[in-house]
Amino acid sequence: MTITLSTTSSNDLIIVDVINTQSSIHGTITVSGSTLGSFTQRAEVDNGSTNTACWRFYKVAASPLSSEIITVSSTISQYLDAVAYGVSGANTVSPWQVASVTGTTEPQSITTSDAAFVTANIVINGSVTTDTGWTAPTPNVSFGLWEYRIPTGAGTFTVSAAGATTQNVILDAIAPAAGGGPTLFLRTLMGEGV
Repeated sequence: MTITLSTTSSNDLIIVDVINTQSSIHGTITVSGSTLGSFTQRAEVDNGSTNTACWRFYKVAASPLSSEIITVSSTISQYLDAVAYGVSGANTVSPWQVASVTGTTEPQSITTSDAAFVTANIVINGSVTTDTGWTAPTPNVSFGLWEYRIPTGAGTFTVSAAGATTQNVILDAIAPAAGGGPTLFLRTLMGEGV
């Protein structure tokens, strides 16, 4: 599975969220860029009782990307979906404000100490309504929900995936760079399958 991503800013935090549904073998996932090289895995949630899993990978792009080819490699042969996005204005030395919140039930909450870009990767079963105060771009991943919010200050932010059975959740708060706050720069979806 590949995606081509271009950006216009230096020092963007590039994030790739991957979900796997309806597969009893989750295997190994790796993410790499044609010039960025290997991404670092941030979090993984594997729910064996529902045969679902999700992952988050990241990499700092020191300079703007020009048609960067991001490859998601997997030993899984089906039921993969992914979203790739860049965040400008993040602290690229220590991009994560707090530890990831992960779980296999809902609701899940994350608490931030100041303004942060908060992002959720959720594997779901059934139709779902975007959480109040969150943005879920359209189109979204086929078997999950990717949503985000950009709060103006500290707080506790909750996702509940109302209307569906939540199977996996990864919640993160991206720390702002000194003197500013992170903003969503670019978001691109990858299609289902490998």
